[in-house]
Amino acid sequence: MLFRSDFKTSTKVKSIDQIKGYWMQGAAYGKMYEEFTGVKPEKIVIIFSVENVNFPVTYEKPYEECLKYLMDFIEELNNSVN
Repeated sequence: MLFRSDFKTSTKVKSIDQIKGYWMQGAAYGKMYEEFTGVKPEKIVIIFSVENVNFPVTYEKPYEECLKYLMDFIEELNNSVN
């Protein structure tokens, strides 16, 4: 199973809805990987080390969904400049 993972630290547990920027960052890494190798990631995995929590907090989403967040964000930026 091919995926792109990213490791984060936090002082508190964050919900999956609070980390949209991390999904976009993972998608950017995934897109660069895809362009360099020709292999498309299947999913993005975000792993948190949280203070005072004795286990990693892990979230995952399909790569294509994360890539859509990134492309929508880039389109918004382009529209705000033009």
